[in-house]
Amino acid sequence: MNEKPILSFEQLTIRYPSLTHPAVSELSLDVMQGQITMLVGESGSGKSTLLRSVIGLQPAGCRMQGRILFEDKNLLSLSPGQMRAFRGKKIGMIFQDAGLYLTPRRKIGAQFAEMLRAHLSISRKEALEIAKRELAALSLADPDRILDSFPFELSGGMKQRTAIGMAMALRPSLLLCDEPTSALDVTNGAQVARLLRDLCEKQGVSILMVTHNIGLAAAIGDRIAVMRQGNLVEVGTREQIIHTPHEEYTIRLLNAVPRLD
Repeated sequence: MNEKPILSFEQLTIRYPSLTHPAVSELSLDVMQGQITMLVGESGSGKSTLLRSVIGLQPAGCRMQGRILFEDKNLLSLSPGQMRAFRGKKIGMIFQDAGLYLTPRRKIGAQFAEMLRAHLSISRKEALEIAKRELAALSLADPDRILDSFPFELSGGMKQRTAIGMAMALRPSLLLCDEPTSALDVTNGAQVARLLRDLCEKQGVSILMVTHNIGLAAAIGDRIAVMRQGNLVEVGTREQIIHTPHEEYTIRLLNAVPRLD
């Protein structure tokens, strides 16, 4: 496996004006190229805050110290215009609920084409052809019907696959995933998880994924980073974290996973 980081957090601290303690505290973590790095921990541990800091999705009043390095550039020092050049084209994002990400009053095709044309100098017809190819590559039957549908006409799994297709259409080198399976049933969640694993293995995309499910992290992650109350508790390969964890909190998370005896 490639052991070169594509993304590095260096002594990152994130503070919200409504909190007396940092949401993320002096965190340093490398995300390796061509691997899936899983961020696990209980709700409120700072996982999603850390993820969203990469593309500047912090709420008003948020203060950050430290560095976030991507392609040798500190993302925290970029202007809004410079950040737009990275967001979408080089760094993709998949949210927890695609139904909230997609505009309910517009058809999928219109939204897909608009996203592509915001980054590429192509016609609407060309954008729709790209959209069809992306949806077909994700094993979605009848891409034409999906593009002609409103979001509410699609199942949760179909909407999440469509969101993945939109994120991957620009061929970003880094994909950020904020609990992409938690809003789905078990079957659709497993399919989306396998799909993300395939994207990593076949297309070489690097993935940083937030989850509260350490079982999912063990199933598809290459590296696992455990967070608690804004701090990085433990980080290592999947085998190290699952089989030989060092920290009591990690052990408690593992013991909380249901087992069939």
